[in-house]
Amino acid sequence: MHISVSDAVRALPFDIITEILSWLPVDSLLRFKCVCKKWRSLLLDYNFIAKHMVRGRPLQLSYKKEWDPYKYDTVLYDENFKHISDVAGLFLEESLTSRVFRIRNFATHQEGDSGYEVALEVLSIGKDDRWRTLKLPKQNGEPFVGRYFTAAKEEGAAHAVQIIRDGQDFKLEVQSLDIWSERFTIATLPRGAFLDLKRVTIFLWNYYVAVADIVEESLNVLVLEDFKEHKWRKIIVPLKFLKDNPRLKDEICPQGVWLNDLQLHNGMRKYSLVYDMERKVIKATHTKSVEKIYEFRKPSLVTLKGMKNEY
Repeated sequence: MHISVSDAVRALPFDIITEILSWLPVDSLLRFKCVCKKWRSLLLDYNFIAKHMVRGRPLQLSYKKEWDPYKYDTVLYDENFKHISDVAGLFLEESLTSRVFRIRNFATHQEGDSGYEVALEVLSIGKDDRWRTLKLPKQNGEPFVGRYFTAAKEEGAAHAVQIIRDGQDFKLEVQSLDIWSERFTIATLPRGAFLDLKRVTIFLWNYYVAVADIVEESLNVLVLEDFKEHKWRKIIVPLKFLKDNPRLKDEICPQGVWLNDLQLHNGMRKYSLVYDMERKVIKATHTKSVEKIYEFRKPSLVTLKGMKNEY
């Protein structure tokens, strides 16, 4: 007796089919959306998408990293857009020539409409079918520097840090968004924490928002460890190498902290200083303006309304 492949597939319990499909590559699953309505519904289900993302083979993406002495290194997956953040396999990118954003899924080769400017809009994956605009907190004063949107260690939190000019005075505000409640909290840097806010550097200290400046021969850091309670923690890191090289004080700026290493950059000579805070030693390495690196990311079937094929 002859049994066709289609008959054999229909004879399988659907949970077995689901298990098999969860191990297949994204390109195959995109084709399988056309098999039947039941398969299409499964491949759009976010529980299945989450299972597949865990099991999927990582993508290898090539990108350029441009060195910037005053900000994080700019990551470019595209010559016209820079990387802002990524979650659930979706990449948020900003145009290099305008305040236009787009969302890309490298696994499905799709991107969102990039023909508009975004103030602040949110979409809950698996819940919403359209973007919702959030009202930003009112600011008292004129923005002095641009916003810095950062990923935080707290789950479900995002931060925008801004220095504001109020007459002759300056103040630094951290506008924190609790993503689950969609409510904002504003934490203000304590007055007098730094003599000149125009000199401070905003970066991440072990994934928490931090503000720092070099004072005499030490790096003074204020870390926002609890944005809901407006709790700041002060950290002082001795930079003994400045005693022998005082001219570096006005040239270097902190870029971030990873484990026990403090990343510093020298804007004049374009080299990176890695300071081991446990051993109290520093190493200097040359920093290229552009370098090609490879990064692994998990593939995702997530798609949003309005996304279209890149090619």
